[in-house]
Amino acid sequence: MFLIYHQIIDNNGSFNAFFGIIAKSSDLNNIKMKSSLETVPVLISKRINEKNSGDIFFINEFSGFNDEYVGRILSQAVAMGKIVRIANGIYYKPVMSKFGIVYPSTEKLIKTIMERDNASILPSGATALNRLGLSTQVPMNPVFLTNGSARVISLGNKKITLKRAVQKNFMFEGKLMPVLVQALKSLGESNITSKEEGDIQAVISRYPDELDDIRKGLPYVPNWMRKLLNNIIKKYSI
Repeated sequence: MFLIYHQIIDNNGSFNAFFGIIAKSSDLNNIKMKSSLETVPVLISKRINEKNSGDIFFINEFSGFNDEYVGRILSQAVAMGKIVRIANGIYYKPVMSKFGIVYPSTEKLIKTIMERDNASILPSGATALNRLGLSTQVPMNPVFLTNGSARVISLGNKKITLKRAVQKNFMFEGKLMPVLVQALKSLGESNITSKEEGDIQAVISRYPDELDDIRKGLPYVPNWMRKLLNNIIKKYSI
């Protein structure tokens, strides 16, 4: 076992800390360094300081270092309030106001994860209904489907859940059809009245360029959903 104890001080006084890290010899062998072992906390803290407030970043962005070892150093930064751990392996450099931490929007978070994981993410259930304007209720803890990693992300008191889903949920083309299918699943066949049908028609009318994408997806949805959407889109001419 090795004890690494290092003080970090820069000219701006940012990220000043003492790092007391117990590292196994196997950890040390996995760390690639340009200089001595004692510079590791300095290099990692420098990368954190270079990030902008409001940035979301991932533990494996610190290439060249063992993830477990980096995690220990990031935990020190979390304890100091310099960064916030919002999920396993995901961190946030906070924007601060007089009221405390200003967390990123759900949209920014989802976009960041999609780009980083090269994954598809869809709003599900009440989240999908609200996104399309079919419900005015804003879910306090939104739920999304993904073909990437399942996660629960904490943004203050709000929990964002990413559920791993089968690929058929992501087979629909366009921006509207994938979300519309999830919204209709949440509504359910028994809850579709003339009012709901009118609301769905109003949603579709906002996406006139996606009627073809809706038609292409009809063979892959339940019969009741196919009939409903057929009745709506046949009112439009292309």
